[in-house]
Amino acid sequence: MDTETRATFACYVCGEAAVRSEDPEQVEDFVACADCRRRYPAALIKATVDPLDYALKLTTGEEIRFESATIHGDFAHLSSEHLKGHIKGLTLPFDRGLDVAIDQIVWCADAPGCL
Repeated sequence: MDTETRATFACYVCGEAAVRSEDPEQVEDFVACADCRRRYPAALIKATVDPLDYALKLTTGEEIRFESATIHGDFAHLSSEHLKGHIKGLTLPFDRGLDVAIDQIVWCADAPGCL
């Protein structure tokens, strides 16, 4: 009988038990459960465990660069040195990060290059 042992883990986003993906190249499959992978953009999930360079665009037109994120239900908290200055289209600096509504994200990118 061929039995396969699959490792389980606690989803980094929601805390629920999940089964790891068999593809080690898919970082988000190692940190988020299937429900969270369906609900949140892959680059946003990756930003929760791998601080680098990310960007997203809101439905209101703002493009925001950030280095890391935490997800809290319907919101993502974005943190970065990029947020210490002004964001095009917004009038305030966000020295302690910025919370954005998940349903307002148009796109999210990992290693976006120059915007």
